[in-house]
Amino acid sequence: MCVDTRANNCWVGHLGLAVAVCSKGKGLLSLVLERFNCIASLWKLKTYDQLILHFPKKFCGLPFMSFPKDFPTYPSKQQYVQYLEAYAKKFNIRPVFNTTTVIVEYE
Repeated sequence: MCVDTRANNCWVGHLGLAVAVCSKGKGLLSLVLERFNCIASLWKLKTYDQLILHFPKKFCGLPFMSFPKDFPTYPSKQQYVQYLEAYAKKFNIRPVFNTTTVIVEYE
């Protein structure tokens, strides 16, 4: 269960970063959980090195931060990971790593 008295919301995964940033902009605290020990764990640990985004970067950016202009139209795995790490750093989002979500309930 996702329970944290410090946060109004609890989010999981790379979209959790985006929701946390948007919530922060509304004055809400959020908790971002990550099963593994890093941001973008699936991209870092479970994909092949030659992987690229299959959609153009203009459709894959998270709120309030575009991909760097020098990235190609279809960023590589390493570039996407770099982008997500930079996103978390820019907005001071600090996921709780090594945490498995078993159930999330709406209250």
